[in-house]
Amino acid sequence: MTPYITIAKDDLSIKTALSNYGILSVCVDATKWMNYISGIFSDSRMASNAPVCNHGITFVGYGVDSKTGLALYIAKNNWGAAWGELGYMRMDARRYANGNTYSGFIPTNIYVPFV
Repeated sequence: MTPYITIAKDDLSIKTALSNYGILSVCVDATKWMNYISGIFSDSRMASNAPVCNHGITFVGYGVDSKTGLALYIAKNNWGAAWGELGYMRMDARRYANGNTYSGFIPTNIYVPFV
């Protein structure tokens, strides 16, 4: 038995998998994340740079921000509770025309871990 299943990279599949399984293992380009404190993370520099998988996080939810109307993913990071929103990040779920995400997650590396 494979210890994981791969999820399709479209948003509907990601949201369905989150609803069905609860968590997803996601590869991200966290180069711009060090100074994140709170809010919905979005970085326009992600549009032109090819993302590099340099960190793994866990998606634990999704939703829509009530103030901005932006679709977002909720991610748990492993950098401790002093980082971000008590160790969590709200990530802009939008994508640029080239497929890069506004927040740095790489939608080709999404897995449901089985433990």
